[in-house]
Amino acid sequence: MPTTTWDLPFGLSSSHRPCLVQVISLVQFAGKQAEIDAERFGIGVTAEAQNIFDALSKTLPVRWDKTVIVVMNEVRVSSPYLPESVVGGTPAANERVRKVLELERKRLQSRNTGQ
Repeated sequence: MPTTTWDLPFGLSSSHRPCLVQVISLVQFAGKQAEIDAERFGIGVTAEAQNIFDALSKTLPVRWDKTVIVVMNEVRVSSPYLPESVVGGTPAANERVRKVLELERKRLQSRNTGQ
């Protein structure tokens, strides 16, 4: 019966295979997590826009569509990210996003004036 040999780098033997499988799994997980994290950062948006996105993401499902924040896959918030910038979705969803956005802008403003 032929034996299997592993061509492993750095002088590792086949007895290291279980550890390598774990390392590969961790690397794959970290890569997927990095992709998820990267999707949370807007490209070409201001720090204020990112702060608003981060705040909305604490209570609502959000994602970026270029520079537009998409909430609950139906409501869109465009620059300058004011309650008046909220469009789409059901009236209830639209109002909920407006309210969270309004409260978050007040919180950010008070934090900035308190510095």
